[in-house]
Amino acid sequence: IIADTEGNVTYVNDVANPSMEGLKKFNVHIWTKQFKIQTRAGKPIASNQLPTIKTLKTKKKYSCELIMFNKRKEKKYLNVTSIPLYDNLNKLSGVMTIYKDLTKLIEAETELKNANIDRQLLYTVME
Repeated sequence: IIADTEGNVTYVNDVANPSMEGLKKFNVHIWTKQFKIQTRAGKPIASNQLPTIKTLKTKKKYSCELIMFNKRKEKKYLNVTSIPLYDNLNKLSGVMTIYKDLTKLIEAETELKNANIDRQLLYTVME
């Protein structure tokens, strides 16, 4: 996505659009009202802690991993990176935020971990 200096989203590509639930106009400051967003540890995130907002405030790149729930309560694990955008006068003109969906990777890791625990339990029982 690309947001202007006020946090208004000006561009959403086709990959991000399904996560936005068909919203045409929105502002990143209200995302925590539109979506349930939390850290990987399960702690809620305030809107001023979202990557896009942090980059708007600090004018620095920011990356983190988040869990986002849409209106259908579907869980998505995301790696999020926000970078500042500058105009030709070197003035902040907005922020580009890249969301990488890690859901399948996290689910596969969890499945492997659970399978390994089951295998270890089986070995313990057999001993």
